[in-house]
Amino acid sequence: MKKNMKKTIAAVVVIIAAVAGGAGFWMWHTVQAAVDANASRIIKNVRCGRTDVGGMTKTEAEKAVRAFVGKNENKRLVLRAGHRKVSIPFKEAGICFNEKKAASAAYDVGRSGTVLSRFLAVRRARTKGVDVGMKASLSAKAAKKLIRTHEKGLIVHARNASVEEKDGKGVVKKGRKGHKIVYKASVAALRQALAKKWDGRNLEVKLTVAAENPAYTEDKLKDCTDILGTYETDYAGSVEGRCRNIVNGTRLINGTVVEDGKLFSVYDHVAPFTAENGYYPAPTISGEKHIDDYGGGICQVSTTLYNAVIRAELKVKERHNHSQAIGYVPLSADAAIAGNTLDFKFENTSGHRIYIKGRTRGQRVKFTIFGKDDRPDNRTVDFESVTTSVTVPTERVVERNSALPAGTKQIKEYGATGYTAQLWKVVRVNGKVRKRTLFNHSAYQMVPTKVIEGTKKEKEEKKKTDKSKKDGESRNKDKENAARQKEE
Repeated sequence: MKKNMKKTIAAVVVIIAAVAGGAGFWMWHTVQAAVDANASRIIKNVRCGRTDVGGMTKTEAEKAVRAFVGKNENKRLVLRAGHRKVSIPFKEAGICFNEKKAASAAYDVGRSGTVLSRFLAVRRARTKGVDVGMKASLSAKAAKKLIRTHEKGLIVHARNASVEEKDGKGVVKKGRKGHKIVYKASVAALRQALAKKWDGRNLEVKLTVAAENPAYTEDKLKDCTDILGTYETDYAGSVEGRCRNIVNGTRLINGTVVEDGKLFSVYDHVAPFTAENGYYPAPTISGEKHIDDYGGGICQVSTTLYNAVIRAELKVKERHNHSQAIGYVPLSADAAIAGNTLDFKFENTSGHRIYIKGRTRGQRVKFTIFGKDDRPDNRTVDFESVTTSVTVPTERVVERNSALPAGTKQIKEYGATGYTAQLWKVVRVNGKVRKRTLFNHSAYQMVPTKVIEGTKKEKEEKKKTDKSKKDGESRNKDKENAARQKEE
């Protein structure tokens, strides 16, 4: 019994081996016949994208692919991120086409790999054709740069809910969700699509995105509809750089939400004062001098906010006056910013979260503090500036000039009047003053007028005048003699 079983198994093995060998020989013969039929040419029904290179030599195929690429270089690469998309001509996308590699891949169909893989390739060519692709490629670095270049048209930033003023009240506007690009996955998707899918037509690639949610929604701002304090200043006449800095600083603060009990720092929101952060060189006070520096004008932003904050009766934690008096607010109503040494800070002591609205329009900057107002309706707050001393600029000789007569003076740089001042908080109930308290005091330095003084002495002046007169008489005499000689 066991002997018969062994014989049967052996017979089956022999039959399987014979069938496999026969099948293998048949597949090899089929492949070889196809290859031999095309000699040194690509077998029939092989394409590189939409270019049929069957029956061509590698050189012919390479030329055909190159011609096809040139003909279709204005086709578009479309990058899609969410519902946004950008369209880029292939010739501007920096994509590389390896025509030689494509021709070699086409030639290798039926010629490389195992007998089985070669057989399947030949069979596929006979039935529906084989596409080896166009061999378009883009390095990971170039793909990332391409997406980054067109990122602005592809992403949608989340937008926080906001509060706008209408008819003396705050109106909450809805925010929106956004998306950002996931670069690693998007670069891989772009490179894969170019390598496998481009066939001479427009190619759309779906990039990977991640949801970006707003930091706060309209529900979070639903109670920020009362105007706690507002103030506006004028910057008309400022140089262009200063105007731009005021707009930029206001933008960086606008839309800030401060929770109850939290501290707000102007410097933290508007720094650094660099071109990369949107600032321009503009005049700023430095000691006794006015110099151009990045961020010049940011003090008007902090000062305007300061006046809105004190009218909202929030607690001021840090405030500094300027070294010299400024003209866009009354004395002692300013709040200077200087690098990271002088800052304006306040604490939200309203008992509720607040929303800071800042805007620039018609060369005026305005800040409004929205929140929930628990103060009585018949109570109002205002501030009065009181000047306590005035120091008129003296003169300081900074240069002596021997070309100017002694005793004469020329102004090189105008000085600044010095002041001391107080800011008083005035509380009224039903329009009548109920309380008047000293809120702060400030001292602004006097800056001397810088002058140039003449040093030329009177005797020297007379000698020069006499010499000039004598020289003039001599010249006139020479002219008369010349005229006589001409007559003679």
